[in-house]
Amino acid sequence: MPDVPPAPALVTLDYAAPAESSSPPPRLDYSNLWAGRPPYMPIWRVVIAHLLTGSLFSILCFQSLHDRLPRTRDDDPSAFKAIFWLFVPLVNLYWVFFAWMRLCDRVAEQRKLHGLPPSDTKGLCVFACALMLVPYVNLVSIFLIQPALFACLQAEVNELHHLGFAHPRAGELPVANAVPVFDFAMPQ
Repeated sequence: MPDVPPAPALVTLDYAAPAESSSPPPRLDYSNLWAGRPPYMPIWRVVIAHLLTGSLFSILCFQSLHDRLPRTRDDDPSAFKAIFWLFVPLVNLYWVFFAWMRLCDRVAEQRKLHGLPPSDTKGLCVFACALMLVPYVNLVSIFLIQPALFACLQAEVNELHHLGFAHPRAGELPVANAVPVFDFAMPQ
C-alpha cells in the first residue's frame, strides 16, 4: 500500500478573539469613487437618450456629475440633493436654475484649471431653464434647445474625461493639447 500523506491539521477560527493588530482594518471609501475622471459618453448617445426619455436621462446623468466634480464652494449640491429638489413642486422653480447653473459653473472651473478655452454653455443653460418654466413652450425646449445644451455640455465633459479633474487649489496647470470636441473618428 502506498504511503498516504497525513491530513493537514484543521484550523479553527475564533471570531470573537481580537485581531492580531490593534489598528482597525482599512476602510474603502466609495463616496468619491468616480472623482478621478468624468464619464465619457458619445454626444449622439446623450441626445438620443434625452429625446427618448423626455429629458429624464439628462437630469439623472448630468446632475450625477455633482458628486463627481470636486467641491469648491460650501453650497455645492450633492447628486442626490440636485436630483431630489428638481422633482419637488414649487421648489423646482428656483432649483432648476440653481442646479443647472452651478453645474455649468463647476464644469467651467475645471476647464479653466486645465487651461482649456472658456465654457460657453451658461447662456444656453439660462435660456433653456427659462423656457422650461413656460407652459407649452417647454416642449419646444425639451426637443430643440435642451438637446443642443446637453450636446455642448457633454462635449465639455468629454474633454475633461481625457484630462481628469483638477484639484481646485492646483496652481498653474499646463495648457492641454487639443482634444476633439465631437466623437468623429478620422479614417487612417
